[in-house]
Amino acid sequence: MDLFPFEEKRPYQDELMNKVRDVLSSKHHLIVHAPTGVGKTASVLIPALEYALKNNLTIFFLTSRHTHHNIVLETLKLINQKKGVRIIVSDFVAKRWMCLQSGVSELNNFDFLEYCKSLRKEGACPFYNNFKDKGKKAVGRLIENSPVSNADIVSISNDQGVCPYEVACELGKHANVVIVDYMHIFEPHIRQSLFAKLNKTLEDSILIVDEAHNLPQRIRNMLSMRLTSFTINGALNESENADDIHEIIQKIAIILEMLSDESEKEETEIDREYLMDLIEQDCGFTMDEIITTLHTFGDEVRKFKKRSFCSFVAHFLEAWKVKSENYIRILRKIKRKHKTKESKRIELELACLDPAVASKPIIYESYSTIIMSGTLNPTSMYKEILGFPDELTEIIELPSPFPPKNRLALIIPDTSTKFEKRDEKQYQKIARHCSSISNLIPGNVAIFFPSYYIRDRVYEFFADMSNKTILLEKQDMSKPEKQELFNRFKSMANEGAVLMGVSGANFSEGVDLPGDFLKGVIIVGVPLEHPDIKTKALIDHYEKKFKAGWDYAYIIPAINKALQAAGRCIRSETDRGVVVFIDERFAWPKYFRLLPHSWRFTLTHEPAAKVKDFFSQEQAP
Repeated sequence: MDLFPFEEKRPYQDELMNKVRDVLSSKHHLIVHAPTGVGKTASVLIPALEYALKNNLTIFFLTSRHTHHNIVLETLKLINQKKGVRIIVSDFVAKRWMCLQSGVSELNNFDFLEYCKSLRKEGACPFYNNFKDKGKKAVGRLIENSPVSNADIVSISNDQGVCPYEVACELGKHANVVIVDYMHIFEPHIRQSLFAKLNKTLEDSILIVDEAHNLPQRIRNMLSMRLTSFTINGALNESENADDIHEIIQKIAIILEMLSDESEKEETEIDREYLMDLIEQDCGFTMDEIITTLHTFGDEVRKFKKRSFCSFVAHFLEAWKVKSENYIRILRKIKRKHKTKESKRIELELACLDPAVASKPIIYESYSTIIMSGTLNPTSMYKEILGFPDELTEIIELPSPFPPKNRLALIIPDTSTKFEKRDEKQYQKIARHCSSISNLIPGNVAIFFPSYYIRDRVYEFFADMSNKTILLEKQDMSKPEKQELFNRFKSMANEGAVLMGVSGANFSEGVDLPGDFLKGVIIVGVPLEHPDIKTKALIDHYEKKFKAGWDYAYIIPAINKALQAAGRCIRSETDRGVVVFIDERFAWPKYFRLLPHSWRFTLTHEPAAKVKDFFSQEQAP
């Protein structure tokens, strides 16, 4: 069975497709490092689909961005058109984004799931109730038109007045391919519920994880929790008329305030048992009794409201009491000044350090797990930290298919964003390099910094040096704001503009600017994590486990973040562009070894001449 629907194959596609076939036939796992241009999605999905159809398996395609769902769907639609093979697909996003109830988009994931459970239990959701009578008609329409997107599932479900999530689950029972977010598989409770509804098992599933460089941090975030002053105050207000509940919450609030006052530091590691003992002694109940009491009260609250703060407090304490070396517990006091007023927020975090807690059991249980990205470098690190079995895991690393001559890659080693070296002279020097380079590039340029603070300090000098319109990325941008800025930047490609953003933020990943939309990217500084308690704990954790703490927890994630940002330039075999790394550390051996050698980096103190020469060659007859 040959399902390849395209006219011709790209460089290295055959090699990757054959590797996938070999891995599946051996029931092994695969780690794929393949840069932009190889066509990873089609190269992995198509042979996996051929094998799944032949062996009655289901493919779960995991992606971290909604836009990547469309790439999978378009490939499957093309197979349908060109090969005449009907592939049934069920496309999931987070359950609350599929819900037809009003106001649920404002809830966090925990509150939504509890609210949804409460409505179903009380028989108070008409969309869920209608599914038994009208759901089959919606599913029939979707099967007939498959492959269809999640938006189609929601639209058809809305027409029938039924729950889109239930429809997607029923469709999933028949599906050859199920498209999901990471959380659908790696969050234990969500996965168990989903697989039960789909009547599927991990043993009969091929997992394909796209953009897998994001997976370790996404799992850590998924398994971490925070209890904040905002939630505590919400629980106090919620329990105003329930004296016993109000007293418990009040005592927890006093304990957190006391612990915060005892420490002069902004963040402090808190012992698991110490906090539990304080709460039990002050409240006069065991932790289990407190949790049950708060959950019961929360269930009553949800009969009248969509969320319960007391229930979340219970949920947090439930997680806190579980003993594990894979977590760190942190108390933070965050001081903020607004005009003449100063406020203090207390935050208690249960932070996951080890993504293998979730990923390792899934990899071992699945028929095969394939992870892929253009920045899985080094692949050995991802193999270790995600818990792939040595004897059953294979690795393929492919070079870029694009001509090396189309990229000018420079390292400028005479500045630094290291904390002890930051000063006005350093910012001014960085601004001079950025302006001299960007002024010579004929088109749009993106400059990515390690933080908004450094960006703003450099901008103070750069604004007067740049010949181009400057667009500034803002922190915490909404989706419409991002899209508006992105569209504006693209529209200025002819005259050229400079977008100043931050590595790892809004525009450094998952943004495609092929052709003439982006002609240069400048990476200022190494985007290292702030060396706080959590980062230091992660370094210690990986040092104990793999003897590679600094690499795995600090240096490699930063370099990969920089490479993701640099990868916004050169998105096709005809693109030409400049990638510049400004910081002395990029030239240091322990950092330089992690940069792709195929980019043929040049160290220079005079980048302007090299940039000018590169683009003059483009214009030469």
